[in-house]
Amino acid sequence: MNTREPEPRPSISIAAATAFFLMISAGLAALYAIKPEWKPYVTTTKRADLRVLAVDRGVTRDQWRWRVANGDMKKRNALVTADAKVLKAPRDEACTVHGKQAGYVAYIRSTAEGFKRRELNVRMALYAYPSRQRLESTVAEEYRTLASVPVDAPTDSSVQEVWIYDPVAARRYFLRAGFYDDGVLLAVADSKPFLALTDAELHALRTLKARPC
Repeated sequence: MNTREPEPRPSISIAAATAFFLMISAGLAALYAIKPEWKPYVTTTKRADLRVLAVDRGVTRDQWRWRVANGDMKKRNALVTADAKVLKAPRDEACTVHGKQAGYVAYIRSTAEGFKRRELNVRMALYAYPSRQRLESTVAEEYRTLASVPVDAPTDSSVQEVWIYDPVAARRYFLRAGFYDDGVLLAVADSKPFLALTDAELHALRTLKARPC
């Protein structure tokens, strides 16, 4: 009697593992279609660039707050609270005190490639011109992050409106902006030289009637 051994069948465990893998893959594909921001992002290229587009002279800290808040009282007050925390202002100090400080607003274009889902930071310092000497700032302001730049795409570009006060230390200045990722300097850019505020301009800004808190 001629007998044949049955052909080996695929292991049930292998078949089950394959089905499970396919099910997980299909589930992840469906999930990423609904929540694309959850999909892991991998890149081999990282690049960042910074450019100072323009500088506005004679802007108080509070005028800048209102600009950034686009006239929204709650957003402006959030900036007041953030300043008070960094500058270690007393709790009973009027919110308009630091707001009267005169300074400059820089419009800074940042471009980042390969930093998707990270938040990069802009810092800035004031230099005397033509000596190119960095001007001392208060300890609280020296290393402060002046703008946060959330990167939402593989290549992202935006313009930040950044304020820095006038220490009344030179007749002409230029601004140096730095672009950072968790303390690592990615890019740096200088503004064109510009005139410092005159005594008359400083006096006019300091005597402006403050808007309510």
